[in-house]
Amino acid sequence: MSQQGRPGGRTSSTHSTVSSRSHQTQATHPSRPLRASSSHSSSSTRAIPRTPPPPINYDTIRFSQFSDPAAPDRLWFSSDFMLGAGMVIIQPSTEKIVLLSEAYTLPEQPQQEQPLGHQNRQHRRQQPQPQPRVYRSWFLPKGRKDVGESLEQAALREAYEESGYRVSFLPLLMPTNAPLPPEQREVGYHLPSSEPLFVDMLRWARRRSSQSDPGGEYLVFWYVGQIPDDAVVEAGTRMPDEQGYETHLVTLEQAEQLLRGGLRRIVRMAVDLWRHTQAVMRQRVYHQLMEELGVQLTDLNMGPALALVADPVDYGPYYEELALREQQRERESREAGPARPA
Repeated sequence: MSQQGRPGGRTSSTHSTVSSRSHQTQATHPSRPLRASSSHSSSSTRAIPRTPPPPINYDTIRFSQFSDPAAPDRLWFSSDFMLGAGMVIIQPSTEKIVLLSEAYTLPEQPQQEQPLGHQNRQHRRQQPQPQPRVYRSWFLPKGRKDVGESLEQAALREAYEESGYRVSFLPLLMPTNAPLPPEQREVGYHLPSSEPLFVDMLRWARRRSSQSDPGGEYLVFWYVGQIPDDAVVEAGTRMPDEQGYETHLVTLEQAEQLLRGGLRRIVRMAVDLWRHTQAVMRQRVYHQLMEELGVQLTDLNMGPALALVADPVDYGPYYEELALREQQRERESREAGPARPA
């Protein structure tokens, strides 16, 4: 009995000693939890696997019906992007568009060598010589902004240099996310704006002049400008690599046939917004609203387009509703008959 009791006595005393040490440690480090066993310690420090978020299909994220789908968030260093500005130039009175073109020739396709027999020599003499194929590309004025130049200044400069026309901005009634200055926040949304119409993102490939150039992204901000009826093309405005450009004044239908890709959409939107702006600003109710807000049309920097909206007329949905109400009152008065004397 004494031999069996001794181990039990040792065990109890050892357990009490360990327990007292544990309590002392817990008192010294109250924030450190006690570990019951080594097996539990390895499982408690093991990292919990996290499920990665599902990939985002940006093609399904649509904005307005006039924009392309969303693009992933990106960050580019200064050597990997360019900022530029382009312009749709409209003649407001005719709604014609200024287009640029450049002719270029494709190299001739090499012909397969044939044995110079007698029959082949005669066939070559009779066959007409292949003529070089000449093509013409159509585009809008645009270019990179210079150092220290604003995008608006770049748009006006590029339009003048490439087309030869002296261009001014054409303010339009259109939505924009640009904040208004405090003094215009109550009336600014009723005023035409010269903010960019579109922003275009293009990738440029490796340039031949530099083998170390990997390419980059080209961000172009598109504005809308105007020229008067008596505008003339000035000579000597183009850069050395633009001497082959030609300036054309075409209708909207012709522009849509000649342009390709996004340029066609940009031109169509510019003309549609100008037609909308002209229709709204010509209404007498708009002139009355400007008078109530203390705004003069001459202060809106409309340029040559001001003459097309300066004379108010009575038309549009507002006046159509008034006309319908007047017709309804006349119909009700006829149905009621002549008024009886009191």
